[in-house]
Amino acid sequence: MLNEALKYARLGFSIIPLAERSKTPLIEWGPYQRRRASEAEVREWFKQWPTANVGIVTGGISGVIVVDLDGPEGIAEIGRAHV
Repeated sequence: MLNEALKYARLGFSIIPLAERSKTPLIEWGPYQRRRASEAEVREWFKQWPTANVGIVTGGISGVIVVDLDGPEGIAEIGRAHV
């Protein structure tokens, strides 16, 4: 996972380690909404947790916006939204 984390970081994404098979951050992720982790930090995280998932901090820091629609109810709800 280290190589994947470094790849995403080099693409300009703010990445953090997540618990394996989870969306739970393994670190305090708030600071990474304002700054990207250094390569040394990324290497240390994935040395400590080699099977961690790679999380991308969304928003302005990474230039990514996410809309999470959970199941048919979420999809139906977005269909009722007035833009």
